[in-house]
Amino acid sequence: MKVLIITPSYPPMRNGTARLIANIADFLSASGSPVTVLTRRSGATLARESVNGVSIIRISASSSFLGKVSFLIQCSVVLGISIKRWQIDVVHSVGTAALASSVLGSLGCRPIIATFPGLPAESVRTGDPLRVVKTKARGVLRILSLFPRYATVPTKQALGPLVQLCGKRITGKIRVIANPMDVTKFSPTGRTEQEGGFPRILVVGGLRSRKGVGTLIQAIPSILPHFPAARVTLVGSGSFAPAIEGLIQNLGVTNSVRWAGEVTDEQLIEYYEGSDIVVVPSLAGGEAFGYVVAEAMCMKRPVVASATPGPSEIIRDANCGLLFPPGDPDELAAMILQISRDENERRLFGENGRKYAIEHFDSKKVMKEYQGLYDGAVGRKRVSS
Repeated sequence: MKVLIITPSYPPMRNGTARLIANIADFLSASGSPVTVLTRRSGATLARESVNGVSIIRISASSSFLGKVSFLIQCSVVLGISIKRWQIDVVHSVGTAALASSVLGSLGCRPIIATFPGLPAESVRTGDPLRVVKTKARGVLRILSLFPRYATVPTKQALGPLVQLCGKRITGKIRVIANPMDVTKFSPTGRTEQEGGFPRILVVGGLRSRKGVGTLIQAIPSILPHFPAARVTLVGSGSFAPAIEGLIQNLGVTNSVRWAGEVTDEQLIEYYEGSDIVVVPSLAGGEAFGYVVAEAMCMKRPVVASATPGPSEIIRDANCGLLFPPGDPDELAAMILQISRDENERRLFGENGRKYAIEHFDSKKVMKEYQGLYDGAVGRKRVSS
């Protein structure tokens, strides 16, 4: 079975979508299925290369609206020209622009699987998970959603917004499949070499406004009177870094914050090992899944996260941490203090998280679910909802 995947994000990009699709592509390739990935080109990456047996074609297109249109058109043309030449059996699209490319490029002559890894842009912007734009573009998406054989979302919380966007007809096609984790790689070893006093608080992810890192920085002054040696480590980079640095200086908490920047997966595991609490402070509507939550769970670290859709569902189901209202530094500080004062609670949250991650996020189990969709799409077997 030959698969073509159209996705706006792919390594070396480091966001959740890139990680998800790389896992799927690597799994298919290792299983003997030839895979070609069409994706956006970023930085100095090669236009064409092969990684882990996956053929990658990178298209120059920005992340702006016009860039998305350009990406859509270019992918449609490449798919249309090559679908017979490459003998593609299944087209897997990631996001709306990729779905449009899949429909236009294949003209409906190949089965399509559509993955929606995030929440609608309007729901993220407004902080309302069920808020979607009521425009003509929504009507176009409802037409496009008639074509996929199956559609996937990472959590149940993402179902509502997708149905509102695409209409009830898509309901029977949707499968909730968690994002995969390498639970063997992300596994605690017992090392805790990282410096810093207690509690050692870790934040991982891009420094962008919607990630809410400023909320944590604002919470630090309320934590220090109780735990003067508390240390916050920021892993990641982004356009919001100067604003975060200015906030740190204005609040006078420079000595309590450590900048780590971009790190490798191996280094990231060490940072998890050296932490006591992992904080995911995303603003309202900002997370449909939350890879950092899953990583922390794998590493047996308790999580304090804002009550955004994905993390709320996972943390409540797994009982692996505490939730606070998005953008509320006082409640965040209270949650951090609560979990810092109770060693048994931290241990229980860590153990619960690791157990849940193995049961639900193990990449081997998740990939079997995706394999079932591919087999069902080409008519090998029926996939139950």
